[in-house]
Amino acid sequence: IPVAHLNPNEVKTLSTTVSFPANQQGSIAGTINAVSGASSDSFSFSVPITAASTLSLEIVPLKSNQTGTVTVKNNGNTLLSNIVLNVSSIMPITFSLNNFNLAPGNSQAVTLASSDFSALKFGTSSVGITASSGSVQNSVSFNIQKSFCSNGPVGDNLSVSNININSDGSDDQTWKPLDKITVE
Repeated sequence: IPVAHLNPNEVKTLSTTVSFPANQQGSIAGTINAVSGASSDSFSFSVPITAASTLSLEIVPLKSNQTGTVTVKNNGNTLLSNIVLNVSSIMPITFSLNNFNLAPGNSQAVTLASSDFSALKFGTSSVGITASSGSVQNSVSFNIQKSFCSNGPVGDNLSVSNININSDGSDDQTWKPLDKITVE
């Protein structure tokens, strides 16, 4: 940084910004050089980087008869060891990978699957996923919908215009076992 003029015993403060790669570990070291005509001086410095352990989760929820994905990312600058995934759900969910390590800045996609959607109640159910490595943890949740249609909810304008009960001939307004019911 050029300084226009500096008198003897005069002090000027200069500031600068040092950029370094994300997830840096250890310390940042450098040298400051001061040059004035034929004379020069230098000063070496070292700044320690505080260790930080954090992780984040991104989810692509699973749907009926499909898989989903949870992506775990190490946002800190330390190795995260033995990352364990846990689920909170009324239906069983399995992970394609569990108990893994992540280097700083790296991420891991894990597939979610369930073979028993029958455990779901009709309507909306909440699913929670937690990733933890020692004292570092993060959670994400999503809702899964169970409906009468195997393709999930389709449209939002369902109406019943007529119900016809074909019975044994006695009463067309009362349902009995083995009656045929037509819904329009």
